[in-house]
Amino acid sequence: MRLPHDYVDGRQIKTLIVDAEHVVADMLSLALSYEGAHTIAVHDGDAAISTVRQFRPDLVILDARLPDVDGMALMRRLADGQPNLPSILLQPKPAGAHRSPRNTGHDDWLDKPFSIEDALSRIRLTLHNNGIRHPAVRTVSSVGELVLDEQDRSVRRAGDPIVLGPKEFDLLRFFVRNACRVLSSREILGRVWPYDYAGRPSQVRLYVSCLRKRIDDGRTPMIHTLRGTGYVFKP
Repeated sequence: MRLPHDYVDGRQIKTLIVDAEHVVADMLSLALSYEGAHTIAVHDGDAAISTVRQFRPDLVILDARLPDVDGMALMRRLADGQPNLPSILLQPKPAGAHRSPRNTGHDDWLDKPFSIEDALSRIRLTLHNNGIRHPAVRTVSSVGELVLDEQDRSVRRAGDPIVLGPKEFDLLRFFVRNACRVLSSREILGRVWPYDYAGRPSQVRLYVSCLRKRIDDGRTPMIHTLRGTGYVFKP
């Protein structure tokens, strides 16, 4: 993903994470810091309010269920001090319910538990939709003749559309974002599947096999298996 290091005035993108679950907050903070963002994590509403005043973040990611305040009510208070502050809501999705940013009052939401790659994609799209124009916040990526568009979740190879299931798309997005880099099954599992998923590397092998049939069938292979090591995606 690589968030911009030189957004607007030469500074890094600043993100504030507000989540009572320390494991989730630390996981997001580590992932965003690795991607180049200046990130602060807090765990309650009072800390969020004081941090926004001093930190002036470009994006807030907050849990709907904080111990001292409702997440949506907190976001309204934060926006009073910093209007038009982009936000992503973390919230379990009720079974069978439909939710959109319009009826949450936020730019986007993430259903818990989520995968790191899905979180980074939502963050990238939210920054892009709020006017941050930078190559690192691009929503269209290409490797060789393959083009992946995160905005409409479409894939083309040599101009031909390729239909993928949700998890196949997530896996391909991770490959594209890490093209020419060796990726182990454990790393893929930890980034593409939800953080509480207790699956095995065999699950990765199954999805890689399905994805290979979708994008490599009858063409020069782009997904390469390195026996005993992992996978590499390259043109």
